[in-house]
Amino acid sequence: MSDFLSMSGYGAYVWGSYGLTLAVIGALTWWTLAGRRGARERLARIQAQTAEDSRSPHDSLPRGDAPRSDETGYTL
Repeated sequence: MSDFLSMSGYGAYVWGSYGLTLAVIGALTWWTLAGRRGARERLARIQAQTAEDSRSPHDSLPRGDAPRSDETGYTL
């Protein structure tokens, strides 16, 4: 078993490379998930602010409704 781990004298290089690769993959995974979490939080804040800004007592349409194309004068 020690022959396998020493790998004819190159074991430190081989196992060190595996360890470094594993650490980098772990760090990149953490960084990606943290960025995704932050992006979701920013999106939620933007959507909440947009919904709040779009409310006006002068709106003729309830939120979420859009006029039919024949009401706008434009056709698709």
